[in-house]
Amino acid sequence: MAEFRFYCVSRAQTPRVLRVMLEKTLERGDRAVVRVSSVRREEELDMFLWMDPAAGFLPHGRAGVFRGGGEDFTTEQPVLLTTATGEEEASSEVVNGAKVLFHWQEGGDGMIDIGEDGGRFSLCCFLYEGEDEDARVMAEDLWGRLCKTEGIEAGFWHQERGGWRKRGEGDENKDKNKDKDKAIAKEEKEEERAEREEKQVEQAEERKTEEREGIVVGVIDPSQESLF
Repeated sequence: MAEFRFYCVSRAQTPRVLRVMLEKTLERGDRAVVRVSSVRREEELDMFLWMDPAAGFLPHGRAGVFRGGGEDFTTEQPVLLTTATGEEEASSEVVNGAKVLFHWQEGGDGMIDIGEDGGRFSLCCFLYEGEDEDARVMAEDLWGRLCKTEGIEAGFWHQERGGWRKRGEGDENKDKNKDKDKAIAKEEKEEERAEREEKQVEQAEERKTEEREGIVVGVIDPSQESLF
């Protein structure tokens, strides 16, 4: 049974995130299929993987698109880009022997259930950008259903500044930290209140002292009455 991973990516970061994931896939000696929602997006991703100014060319090809002399090298592509969405089309994606699928969902069109891809790939990754509400709803629904399916491993990651956070991991520590922060805040408030009360007592004592001194100064010694 395949492993399923869901990735919520920051705005406009998906091509670069895909690039890194594809590099790691090739380093492991695996091949991959990258499925996108439109021909336009396939063309843009194709160009990015050819001319990424930061990293250069990453070996790949587009399903059904031949370069050079028109020879079909589809089966030899380590990374195959496709827009296949129908069941029959999707089943023909694995012509390059890929074991890993990256499905980049945009909006609500062209959606297919990656749960069905588990029979063709050992690892199925669903990527979407956090601002894409339709894709987010799909991801949440698919992830929730797969999590309830016996024998299936499904993880959900959110891209954050400095890396990735897996949903569910660190929550316990976060709760502990929140409780700790609350305890510290409560203790600080109690200290502040104690300081205020102490200050109020000191001020009251000072006022009493001043009043007593005022009374002493105001007392006329009978022997000095003639001075007034």
